[in-house]
Amino acid sequence: MISQTPVMHYLDYYKAWFNALHNANKLTDMKDVHIKGSTFMAILTELWDADLLDIKIVERYAVEIVNATRKKENTYYN
Repeated sequence: MISQTPVMHYLDYYKAWFNALHNANKLTDMKDVHIKGSTFMAILTELWDADLLDIKIVERYAVEIVNATRKKENTYYN
């Protein structure tokens, strides 16, 4: 019998990053933000490589992830 493992939609990974970002209360929480952001970007890259996503969509998400993560980190350094 084949296992029926639930498959996450790629936007579920975005939601995981978004939630981690907004729940980060200290600098050490940013590790989880980076892990989830990197995972999401890897999935987007694979979808783009397979011609399942347009590069413009991937670029928009990449810019959002980098900018929002840096902005959050800056709140801890300043």
